[in-house]
Amino acid sequence: MDVSIRGAGAACWGKLNKTDSQTLFCGGKGINVSRALKAMGEDAPAYLLYGGETGRTMLRMLRDEGIEYRGVETSAPTRINIKTIFGANGETVCTEFNGAGGPVSREELDKLCDSLIGEIKNTTKNTQEANSFLVMSGSIPQGVENAVYSSVIMMLRNRGVHIIVDASGAALKSALEASPYMIKPNLDELSELAGKPLVEIPEIVRQITHIFVENGTRVLCTLSENGAIYAGPEGLWKVSSPQVELKSFAGAGDTFLAGFVHTIGSGGAVPDALKFASSAAAAKVELDGTEIPTLEQMGKYVGEITVERLKI
Repeated sequence: MDVSIRGAGAACWGKLNKTDSQTLFCGGKGINVSRALKAMGEDAPAYLLYGGETGRTMLRMLRDEGIEYRGVETSAPTRINIKTIFGANGETVCTEFNGAGGPVSREELDKLCDSLIGEIKNTTKNTQEANSFLVMSGSIPQGVENAVYSSVIMMLRNRGVHIIVDASGAALKSALEASPYMIKPNLDELSELAGKPLVEIPEIVRQITHIFVENGTRVLCTLSENGAIYAGPEGLWKVSSPQVELKSFAGAGDTFLAGFVHTIGSGGAVPDALKFASSAAAAKVELDGTEIPTLEQMGKYVGEITVERLKI
């Protein structure tokens, strides 16, 4: 669950801060991808763990939005993440406080994985018949091994499922070793993979190209207001990001990923997928909390966005 807090002035640490608005949203990276795809006209079930009153509230909000889900109840309550946005003198400061998830028992995790893998195996007979996408995203809760994403990738190999991982740290590194279809790091996460800060475009390009060449894994690295860079068999591409008024950054990367998957899954080319994804993410940050834009809103900036092919 996400709580979005906004204030017009500058926040002061160690003092009472007055807010202009506070909103409770149904959040989570995978959930946000499902919600964005729903707005694009696709049914993409969310597989999730939930617990306690916050978990039950989350399920009620998903049902109210018409989001299909497969849930496993846990003893630990669903965590709460707080997103704060304060602005003064033309400067906006965004801060996140993410709760610790879990602990999750082995039995609870196995139940969720069995549900996911069983459903995919029932619907995908072989690689010739299937062309589906599975997005695995988010941090690993307490009690769960960092290799869980890698294990799922290995179990679904040769099932025709394009697995995309949006994670960080040890979980992303472990998943990459299993060569998923694509990873979607932001710049901080890519820098962590590289073992050093990446700042300039040439060094970012070298790193994502290295990952693709070494692992055969596509890389879609989002650069916040600077757009994104993609490396894959279709080449190396950079997309711009339109300048918009920031209301909430929560879920922007998830909306970007959903827009990319939606276009590619519909047979679109990578440049078109990048344009729509960038436009959709820009429309998302103009909305409060984790509110998802409509399909019409998602496409309104496509004409302003540029995509260029890069050289290694």
